[in-house]
Amino acid sequence: MKKLGFKPRAVLVATLVTLLCCSVTQAAEKQKACVKQQQEQGWTNASAVVATVMNGAELNTVVGGYTKFHTSQTYAIIVDSDVDKNKQVTILTLSPHAMGKLPFFEQEVKDQTGQKWRVKSGHWLCY
Repeated sequence: MKKLGFKPRAVLVATLVTLLCCSVTQAAEKQKACVKQQQEQGWTNASAVVATVMNGAELNTVVGGYTKFHTSQTYAIIVDSDVDKNKQVTILTLSPHAMGKLPFFEQEVKDQTGQKWRVKSGHWLCY
């Protein structure tokens, strides 16, 4: 009977190929979004914008800090002075279950200053 054996090098190569080919990575992605901002007198009219969605590790790399944003959290970055007249960049913290995507249904989130927003994916029915 022939003895079956595994060569350590072959196992190592197979493991590396599997990890490289099948690893799940999340890259920054531009997505259509519909957003509203809470103000003292209520919610603003909805604005159709394009948000860049990325995880905290990517965002930390972009801003040059490594502890500012939670690495596994998903964020939506809006660069649009038409949405918020006081700021040019708004960073929305999405639900922990976002998994790199904007929510399909409108969801209340907060920005980097604690301001409340409502966000949903797409421009369809943005009112």
